[in-house]
Amino acid sequence: MRPAYRNVTKWFAHLSCAVPLALLVVDIVGNRLGPDPAESVVRTLGLWGISLLWGCLAMTPLRLLTGKPLWIAFRRMLGLWAFAYITLHLTAFFLFWSGASVAVVMEELVKHTKDQKSIGPALDNLAQACLRHCAAGHGASGLD
Repeated sequence: MRPAYRNVTKWFAHLSCAVPLALLVVDIVGNRLGPDPAESVVRTLGLWGISLLWGCLAMTPLRLLTGKPLWIAFRRMLGLWAFAYITLHLTAFFLFWSGASVAVVMEELVKHTKDQKSIGPALDNLAQACLRHCAAGHGASGLD
């Protein structure tokens, strides 16, 4: 049986992970996102997603350093919250920033990965193929 403090701690951690999303929703409803709301939403979700991912990845070293298995109990929870934030980040980017255009997403991927030697050329080839496909009148899905 779990100690009662672990349940309370987990609920507090869940609440702490949900607060930034709730505050973002309040800012969206209150129209307080500034001159470019799409950028604010995408950047906020991305920042919290990557922060939670780093927190999740830190759980095993913390367990090894302290010798307490308590840290591992939070790893899955932080990982799920990180996944949720990153999924929302990618969805917001696709819908709001790129206008649901696969071609724009591919251009952004190529633009931001040109400096990386291994993935840049592969993404460039994929993006060029997608752009040629869309320019040929087949649409983004290829089902048109």
